[in-house]
Amino acid sequence: DTWYKGAGRISDLADQVRRSSVKPRAVQVDTSLFSGPKMAPGWDPGDIDGGDIAPIESVMLDGGRVQPTTVDSKRSRTPALDAGRALAVALGLDPAAVTTTPGPPAGPELASIQSAPLIERLRQMMGDSDNVMAECIAREVAAHTHRPLSFAGAVDAVTTQLAAADVDLTGAKLLDSSGLSVDDRLTATTLE
Repeated sequence: DTWYKGAGRISDLADQVRRSSVKPRAVQVDTSLFSGPKMAPGWDPGDIDGGDIAPIESVMLDGGRVQPTTVDSKRSRTPALDAGRALAVALGLDPAAVTTTPGPPAGPELASIQSAPLIERLRQMMGDSDNVMAECIAREVAAHTHRPLSFAGAVDAVTTQLAAADVDLTGAKLLDSSGLSVDDRLTATTLE
């Protein structure tokens, strides 16, 4: 009957839940914020094991990295469930019982944490060349411009912003926002 939202440290969420008057019995992960497929057209599922991508879900820890302290870590195939399982462990609940839900459960919010400021995440994304961060940040652009939080909505939002900044997108074809899709096409003019 209770829920949390936000991004950040699982230990901070668990601490907030423990300070509340509610004793949690289960963890359910709401993955409804993002729509559409979790993998972009032209993505190779083998790139998950290579550390380049993870299925794009609205709830993740460390960009879905299996080894969070290693930038080149293999990524998870179930990042939202992994985040829920980490919270369950921190709360002393059975991680095998974590489920996903198609929307937030009813009830009061128990805990909330925030992501790092956008400028910090942009620096990290560029420094690490992180495709997962690029996709999630593009969905923030989509949300800000009232487009679907999907691959197509994010591409539309980003390309609209680029066109408004007078970037020549003639001949451009994008199916994702990270540029990892083998079906993406950009001209040299666009890249200059």
